[in-house]
Amino acid sequence: MIMAKQEKNGALIRFFGTKSRKKYVCYFLLACLSVMHLWRFQSGLGIGKFDAHHHDYDDLQRPSTTSDDLRRRSTTSETDNGLITSTTSETLGETDDGLITCDRSTQVTKQMTVPDFYKKSNRCSHIMKDAVTFLHVGKSGGGTVTRELRNNRIRISMNHPRPVSGHIRNLQKGPSRTLIINVRDPIERFVSAFRWRLVVLCKPNDERQAGKKGAAHHPLDKCKNTNREEEQMLRETYQSDPNVLAEALCEDSPLYKDAIQDYSKILHSMTLSEWLEFLIDPSMNAEITDDGIQNFHAIPLEKQDNGETLFEQHIENISLHLLQTRYTLQKAKDLIKQKPHEVSSTGKEIWSHSSAKFQNSTNAEAVPPVLSPLGECCLARHLEQDYRLIQTMIMGDGTKQGTSNVVVEPLAEAHPVIRKACLWGSKEQQKLCQSDLKSMLLRRA
Repeated sequence: MIMAKQEKNGALIRFFGTKSRKKYVCYFLLACLSVMHLWRFQSGLGIGKFDAHHHDYDDLQRPSTTSDDLRRRSTTSETDNGLITSTTSETLGETDDGLITCDRSTQVTKQMTVPDFYKKSNRCSHIMKDAVTFLHVGKSGGGTVTRELRNNRIRISMNHPRPVSGHIRNLQKGPSRTLIINVRDPIERFVSAFRWRLVVLCKPNDERQAGKKGAAHHPLDKCKNTNREEEQMLRETYQSDPNVLAEALCEDSPLYKDAIQDYSKILHSMTLSEWLEFLIDPSMNAEITDDGIQNFHAIPLEKQDNGETLFEQHIENISLHLLQTRYTLQKAKDLIKQKPHEVSSTGKEIWSHSSAKFQNSTNAEAVPPVLSPLGECCLARHLEQDYRLIQTMIMGDGTKQGTSNVVVEPLAEAHPVIRKACLWGSKEQQKLCQSDLKSMLLRRA
């Protein structure tokens, strides 16, 4: 017995005595201590199972999962001292205070004040990528919408400069059930896109720094050296004048067929109807299931008679509306109100895309109209489908009020969800949305 004990002790001494094995023993002891510490910490906070996935704000193409599961994926509770408890979980249920998600690389839930929730170092956000898809239509203020949503820490699925096929499938089959799209007068979009491409594309002997990136944010110093065919077409074929292309789109023009093809070569020229083809084409909208799109929210960018826009108001209201779907209205207002000032203001200087500095048609103080009556007429006919689509958006639920807004013939076979374009937010917001969309039609009627 004594000898057996001595042999056992000798074996332990030989095992722990070697230098390499000492290292592994230390690792083992440290691991045990870490597990014990984590267990004690979780026991004190009452932590369950967690989803430790890390999300980055710049990950715009991540596939969505399910919209109806949002309230099962994440929970929040507000304590008496005004703290928000944020967790990320696949199994936790809904609380009376609504939902909030704080995605982090750690699995530990924390209580934090609202200002702490908005700190970049905490990487907290309201994740709605499973439920909400944003179609960012070019030259329609979409960059400002994206920026404001990010400032409010609202994360949704993004599509730009073209629709992502996977996101469209999610809208057809689920899990994405809410679509947001920014809408601008189609003719103004064309003029803005034409001019903007002339600005950012490198010209022959251009003195700016040439490259693939950076021109959109620093057009005075950088230019894109790609798409040389597009630049040559705009500069030579159409003399750097959007009206030349507009008049070439007249059906009796000898350049008509070429002009149609050239129009589609301009980046951001993808029409509103092409963006929403899956809701317009009967064969495609027939594929939409009950698990697919249920809500359609339009954000109009339209100038008022005084040259101002309600765009900032629309953006603030869409943020409020999205937060309200997860919280009470009052809590949604509080979250936006308590957001740090440096990221809260939208402001005209933000929504006016940098192209406005080059006299694009978004700017209320732009140069006189760039299109002749003939050019505007032919371009409007070319974009007839877009205007009929906008008309469909303001038809509402088919009541007398909706039919009174008819300016042009709506799309008869479009999916009925399009008629909900302005049926979001407060009653005042709905009226403002319809008024802006109708204004686009009246100016081109």
